[in-house]
Amino acid sequence: MTTMSGPEIVNPRKAELRALADRAGEVESAVATVLEAARSALEGGAWVSSTARTFEEGITLARQDIQRAASGTVAAIEAEWASTPARIPANGPI
Repeated sequence: MTTMSGPEIVNPRKAELRALADRAGEVESAVATVLEAARSALEGGAWVSSTARTFEEGITLARQDIQRAASGTVAAIEAEWASTPARIPANGPI
């Protein structure tokens, strides 16, 4: 394609960002289970004490933090993808 500013090419960064966003989405789905086994074991009575309750609460909070971080990463990559032009000048930097 050619525009007033010269020939254009498909922006390879756009495809790279799409692939990265897809992979980040897969990781986001996978982190939902992070620390789940430990939390389930504690709920099942694997360790019973006031310290165990505190530990379990810490695991729950850590899991929530991990999920928020993963979601934020996906959102940031998606925003960058959305703001990246599909085509760029052929003679410009990639």
